[in-house]
Amino acid sequence: MATYQCSCAYDDLRTARQRADVPAAWPAVTQPGVPLSALYFCEDCYELRCNDCVAWDVSSCYCPHCLYEVPSTSVQAQKAQCARSCFTCPECAHLLSIHGSDPPRQGVALTSPEASQGVPPFFFACTSCLWDSKRIGIAADKPGELNGTPLPHTAIMPSATEPTPEQRVFDELGAHLAQLVRPPAPPTPSVPRVLADLPALPARYWQGKPAPSPAAPDELPAPELHTTRAQQKQAAREARRAEYVARQRTPDGSGALVRLAQRYAMPLEQPYETSALRPQRVRLLAKLSKRCAECRHILVRPELRTSSSRYKLRLLAKEFLPSLRVVRRTDDGAHVTVTNPLMDAMDVALYTPDAELSAMRLSLAGATDAWDVPPPPPPPDADLFAAGMHTHQNTATIGVRAAAPVALRVQWTVAERSHTFWACLPM
Repeated sequence: MATYQCSCAYDDLRTARQRADVPAAWPAVTQPGVPLSALYFCEDCYELRCNDCVAWDVSSCYCPHCLYEVPSTSVQAQKAQCARSCFTCPECAHLLSIHGSDPPRQGVALTSPEASQGVPPFFFACTSCLWDSKRIGIAADKPGELNGTPLPHTAIMPSATEPTPEQRVFDELGAHLAQLVRPPAPPTPSVPRVLADLPALPARYWQGKPAPSPAAPDELPAPELHTTRAQQKQAAREARRAEYVARQRTPDGSGALVRLAQRYAMPLEQPYETSALRPQRVRLLAKLSKRCAECRHILVRPELRTSSSRYKLRLLAKEFLPSLRVVRRTDDGAHVTVTNPLMDAMDVALYTPDAELSAMRLSLAGATDAWDVPPPPPPPDADLFAAGMHTHQNTATIGVRAAAPVALRVQWTVAERSHTFWACLPM
């Protein structure tokens, strides 16, 4: 399969060659390319765009568990988390569900409806690893108390919009340090001080005061090389941490210590024991739209419904540009098929100084039916250099003689509009 050069990749290569005083008329074959299915085509500026040269816009945010669409004005207040009862298991990151305790069995048949109804206390349970929140003391008399729905003094889990105690302490500490770090306003200098900073002025401007002389290098105080108290505390803390980790480890190399991914899930607490892990709210996902960075034309726009994976608009390059594909390799080269994806006729001009082509100008008919059977390749003994090309409906097969990867300049014209792009053929 051929790879293609995006507009931004060729612009970067051309700028680098201009700085190195190298002609930028031809791209390097070693320049990394992109498959045609991963590129977009802007209909306004007629340029190829990749994910690095498009502008990303957030269309909507939603919870991947309950598929509830969160308004954009509430995403920051909820800290990009689902405000409903959607939590992940701290052990396996699976979704948790709220369960009730089993009712007492005295006088209740197992087949009766009362035997399948949960009674307080309610708790979180994981159906994957069988973890439950009762082992860490998280249980409530009502299911709503587990997701922060009631008042803060009755909720077991904090609300999504309520800052955690650690966040509250961090905000207070940041506000306190901001006052200390902020530089004070510079005092208004007096006239003698301003004049003292100018050593070229006459002595009568010093008002009888000796001119300040800079300190000699020998008079500067020597830096203190002793260990501060904060460094000693940090060393002792690290020693206790290493001793605790060694004590928790078992002889087989495992232990009741959390993994690195579990610590990343709780960045404020950074727990070491598995008993300190807590359920975390599900992170919101976003549907993104893509625009051309030059003309702001919309390239990709998904549907806003959270249950839909379709797109309202998606301008893929494979639906506009002719695709090149190596169908057969020969002793001295390969057979390359050029396909027209449009319903209109297309003229394609190929050029490369690194290989010999059986045909350099192709006239491709428009695609008539999307369900057409792909054309059969030419027979292995076909001499395309004698015939020029092998055409079938909207495809044309040409011969290429080369021993190394070939960089092609492809110029296609449709309805008096033309565009040139670069492709690399693996030989």
